[in-house]
Amino acid sequence: MSVAKFCRGVLLGGLLGDCFGAPFEAKPRVQLDVPIRMIKNTLSGLESSQLTFTDDTDMAMGILNSISRLNRFVPSDVIKEFTTAYFTDGDGRFYGRSVQALFQQWKDSGYDDPYRLAASQFGGSGSYANGGAMRISPASLYMLNQPDSDFVTFVIDVTRLTHTHPLAIYGALFQAMAVRQLWSVLTTEGQIDRTSFADLLVSKLGHIKHSEIDFNSSSCQEVFEKYKSKFECVNSLLQLDRDPPATEVVERLGNDLQALNSVPTAIYIFLRSLKPIPSIPFDSVLLRCLACAISLGGDTDTIGTMACSLAGGYAILSDEPDPLPATMVSRCEQRERIEEYARWLTCTLSQ
Repeated sequence: MSVAKFCRGVLLGGLLGDCFGAPFEAKPRVQLDVPIRMIKNTLSGLESSQLTFTDDTDMAMGILNSISRLNRFVPSDVIKEFTTAYFTDGDGRFYGRSVQALFQQWKDSGYDDPYRLAASQFGGSGSYANGGAMRISPASLYMLNQPDSDFVTFVIDVTRLTHTHPLAIYGALFQAMAVRQLWSVLTTEGQIDRTSFADLLVSKLGHIKHSEIDFNSSSCQEVFEKYKSKFECVNSLLQLDRDPPATEVVERLGNDLQALNSVPTAIYIFLRSLKPIPSIPFDSVLLRCLACAISLGGDTDTIGTMACSLAGGYAILSDEPDPLPATMVSRCEQRERIEEYARWLTCTLSQ
């Protein structure tokens, strides 16, 4: 299977989820017919105005820009990319207050000691939000060919630049490992078993190590058990013989900016979208996923980014006739730059 296609699918899928999800950010509930109509009108050409991306894509590009320029991960350079992007063009991209404070502190300190400031936030506990997970899918592709241990270390180190709470760390790990596992399963088995997919994620992340974090500590084990419980809910929802309403999904999985209440939700939406959804009239996995993500309300841009990055990677390797509709992609801000990063990742992974 083509790694070029997979990189393009993950990056453009995430961009679609971000750009189309952003207009609905923070709405408590979105009627399903609203995103369905938006998608239909885009496909037909009735709606073609540009949709802007948020901090999800902005920070993902910052990571890729730094690594592609230096040919390696340099923490101090990545935080400088983050900071420069924010102060250059960050207004209106939904950056949170805690990370805005980090940008100013990094700038004032000359980007010295990149991990210290995030670790000191919130009384030393660090942020438990989904800001690490929202940007990790594109970066995780960079380490696709590396051993699991190196992959895990990279994901943790990229995440703890801004988010050091175990809830945030595990959230980014589950999202990144979902991308890695998707590629592995599609290239070896060809089909996704929806229930075993979630179970395998939990199994892989049950015994991880990092030089700066004691994952055997009671606090980390407690967090892992919380995620394990969430993925048990994911499986129970997938096994229902009915289509659960958005209210039930939100009640059981969540839809807010906490990593625990959004990463399992995004992975559920992706897995749910692998099969037809009676209330969503699209044959496309990606479009079903997008409509479903928006309909939950809440943190729609980030849940859309995470879910659709997986759906895009899956769809582009499937036999769908039009996995990434051009009329959808054409509405997304800086799509050409995203395509460039996909080509760079392909070259890097092909070496």
